[in-house]
Amino acid sequence: MVKKYSKPPITEVLFDIQVELPKEVTIETIDGLSSSLLDRYPKKRPRRKFSTKIEFKADTPPSTDSSDFGIDGFLFWTEDEKQVTQFRLDGFSFSRLKPYPSGGWEEIYPQMVELWNFYKDSLKPLLVKRVAVRYINLIEVSKPLGEMDWGSYFNWAPPVFGELPHQIEQFAYRTTIQFPTESIKAVITLLTGPPPEPSRTTAIFDLDVFKEVHFSLDEFRIDLLFGKLREIKDNLFEAGLTETLKREFE
Repeated sequence: MVKKYSKPPITEVLFDIQVELPKEVTIETIDGLSSSLLDRYPKKRPRRKFSTKIEFKADTPPSTDSSDFGIDGFLFWTEDEKQVTQFRLDGFSFSRLKPYPSGGWEEIYPQMVELWNFYKDSLKPLLVKRVAVRYINLIEVSKPLGEMDWGSYFNWAPPVFGELPHQIEQFAYRTTIQFPTESIKAVITLLTGPPPEPSRTTAIFDLDVFKEVHFSLDEFRIDLLFGKLREIKDNLFEAGLTETLKREFE
């Protein structure tokens, strides 16, 4: 059983479900659902889809070509802007920003499922294509960056470069791992962030766990799949941090 922490370093939790909608569903269809959301999520903002292409050619500077595909969805925020849901042409998402509620997953997951049920009952997706859970942790350590012994806090730590005196000024680690028996992947990112003050170091520990699927709504077992993503996310969190650091969150 994974340990629960009274002071988790979570700064954002994101649930995301990518879908294929029927062709007759338009951005106007999604906009028409607004009235059912604005009582609890009164701040509505459009979401635009952009694409940028960078082309490299010999003996010429790189060229960029940006495209604006217009509004592809809407974001609905709570009054305090601690929670936001996205209703998009390619899917649905739900985010909770800090502070992470004391009820944890058991408090926010049912809220996500309720909104997803409204999305899927209203728009009737043909397929569920990708399901993801992402936890972004903002961790502060009472050490200046130049004095940080990363291995004392993180099991995924930058290497020590021999005996030559040096200090790590910036650090970024990113890897993708696969769990073949579950067909689940996880992108693990650990990097330095802007410190709140010179005497402290900020690290961003980002866990993005996802599964690409091809389910009809009848085949989609949401609790089972998100339960497995949660289990892997929790195990990665425990594996990535040392006991010294984890005691800071108790």
